[in-house]
Amino acid sequence: MLRLIRQGWFLPRFKVFENDVELPNMAFKFGSKTMNFEIQGVDYKFEARETFFSGGSYVIESNNSILTVAERPGM
Repeated sequence: MLRLIRQGWFLPRFKVFENDVELPNMAFKFGSKTMNFEIQGVDYKFEARETFFSGGSYVIESNNSILTVAERPGM
């Protein structure tokens, strides 16, 4: 199971855990809302679908299938 923990409010950096083992930190490139990464030969896409005041969501996809969605409340 993948688990992501956001590190801070303004920088989109995340600690990533797979079965409670920490993987290298992930960070979006400035201005980007998607990030592609690979874990044990499996390709994943992580996308932030958010707006500043109304919250948003984070989506992880693999093989064009949505694996999980995390909702974030707004301010």
